[in-house]
Amino acid sequence: RQLANIDAMIDNPVAKGLDWQVDAVTTHPGALATRADAIMAGLERAAAFIGKDQYRARESGLILARLLAAMPHERFVGFGPRLLALYSRADDKHWLWEAGALLRRLGDLGTEALPYLVNARALAPSVDQAGIEGLCRVGSAGRSVAEPVLISMWNGSRDGIGWNTRVAMFVAMLRIGISPPLLTQDKPSDLARLQAEWADISPQSPSRVCA
Repeated sequence: RQLANIDAMIDNPVAKGLDWQVDAVTTHPGALATRADAIMAGLERAAAFIGKDQYRARESGLILARLLAAMPHERFVGFGPRLLALYSRADDKHWLWEAGALLRRLGDLGTEALPYLVNARALAPSVDQAGIEGLCRVGSAGRSVAEPVLISMWNGSRDGIGWNTRVAMFVAMLRIGISPPLLTQDKPSDLARLQAEWADISPQSPSRVCA
């Protein structure tokens, strides 16, 4: 039933009456992969939709974005040019910036994804700073762009940013090749904890550590 719902949503992003259980689909990567091309086309259709029921196109688009983000690496990167084209056309109010799972995976597309990963929307609390993981996935090749952004976030990280985000920044900096600066307002135990748990991360670490 859920796969049939995918097909209906792909064909019509404003389809009504669909009962969704996204996790039930993402746990079956084989069935998902067979629909990869159609899901990408459906995402493009939803992203371009203008008119009545646009809110429903947004809902469909966010679901399709999450499904696409669950694709295996080789399949996902094959859609790179089309995904980057979508983000290049997305203004700051477009729902694509709400697709946290997809923003994280954009890092697998390499340095061409950097302009979108450092966009303020990709680093917003509303998507749990998804762009941080994306920058981590790009790795050392993106250091010149990622470093000033991550250092700025790190220096302000004691002002309302949670521990999980601090960990994400720490891991990202290590994988990119940046030395996290010591913050004078840090508790010594905080930095010691980060170093104890994550000090083995380096630019040679696989991208899966970013998650």
